[in-house]
This record gives sequence, C-alpha cells and structure tokens, in this order.
Amino acid sequence: MTGKCGCMRFLQVYSVERAICGGFFLLVLVAGVALCAFVAHDFTRARESLSWPTAEGVHFETARGVRYAYSWRGKNYVSSRARFFTGHAIGHGVFGEPQCPACITEVRLSPENPNVSVLIPGAFRSTFAFFVAFSGVLIFVGGGGVARTFAAAVEAPEAAGEPLTPAPDPLYND
Repeated sequence: MTGKCGCMRFLQVYSVERAICGGFFLLVLVAGVALCAFVAHDFTRARESLSWPTAEGVHFETARGVRYAYSWRGKNYVSSRARFFTGHAIGHGVFGEPQCPACITEVRLSPENPNVSVLIPGAFRSTFAFFVAFSGVLIFVGGGGVARTFAAAVEAPEAAGEPLTPAPDPLYND
C-alpha cells in the first residue's frame, strides 16, 4: 500500500472487479451464442420432422410425462419426446399428446437416426423468433459488456504504466 489514501489497494480491487465483470459478460455472450445455435438446430430438425416417415407406436403412462415405444425396420425403440423445443407455442399449454395408457399413436422418426422421434412434428415460427431475439439480446449485452470492460482496462492508468498519484485535495493544501 502506497500513499496516504491506499490507491494501490483500491486499484487492485478495481482490477479484480473488472476481471469478474468481464468474465460475467463473457459468460452472457457465450450463453447467447449457445442458445442461438441450439434454437436454430432444433428449429431445423422440427421443420424436417414434418416430412419424416411414420411408424405406429404405443404410448404408455408415466408420472414424468410422455413415453412411447415403436419399432422401425425390425428394431424396437423407446422415446419420451413429444415435440421439439421450438414446437411449443408461447402461451399455449400441452396439446395433442395422447393421455391414455396403451394408446396407439403415430410416431414421426428420423430416417437417418431412428432414435430421434417425435409425436407432434413441426415448429412454431413465433417460438423460434422469440428465442432468436432473446439470444440476440444476450449476445448484444454480453459483447458490449466484454468490449466495455476491455476498453476500461486499456484506458486505466495502471494499464498504461503511468504513475498512480491521487488527485490533490483542495481542502488539504499543505
């Protein structure tokens, strides 16, 4: 600690806070990019599911939600996906899913990977648009925060190697 006011200690704490702030904004930026990538991938698969082949499946009751079994080309599969994430309408409840045990249901399945199946194919553009916009906000805030934190670190006097002297206090003119 140097000087009467402990400026070095203050600046060390300030640089730690800057690192924490930069890390937080970097995390927000990465979350925005990851959310955007997830929603884009999910929306693509949900739209593709409209043209997937169908198989007959049997719905069975579980306490944790939908579960169904189906067979495709001689192999048996079990799944629990009722619809893709972007297949949920914002503001709407769950609809169209069988509610009785042992109901026969139509299952849409991916021809490339029959483990990927869905009971309700398709996606809602409004859900996709909402989450892309939200991820855009996260990317904007995270990127802006990282840029501002970096700019503050570059502008800081200790980063430029300038001597750290406290501003003269007009009340204590010695």
